[in-house]
Amino acid sequence: QYALAHAHKLWVHAEDTAELHHQLLTQLDAAITAAHQHGDTAAAHRYQQHHHDITQQTPRITTAVDTARQRLDTARSALL
Repeated sequence: QYALAHAHKLWVHAEDTAELHHQLLTQLDAAITAAHQHGDTAAAHRYQQHHHDITQQTPRITTAVDTARQRLDTARSALL
C-alpha cells in the first residue's frame, strides 16, 4: 500500500507540473500578443524566447506524466 501511495503522490506532482507548464505557455502567448499590440518588439522577442525555451521542456514533462501514470497503474495492479 505504501508503493501505491508513493506512486499516487508522484503522479499528482507530475500532473500538477504539466498543468503549470501549460499555464505558463498560455500566459507567455498572451504576453507576446500584448507586447505586439503595444508595439514593444523587444518585449515580444524576450517572451518568444522564453516560450521557446519552456516549450523545449514539454517532451520531458509529458514523459514524466506518462511514467508516473504507468507506475501508478502498476502499483494498483500489485494490490489486486
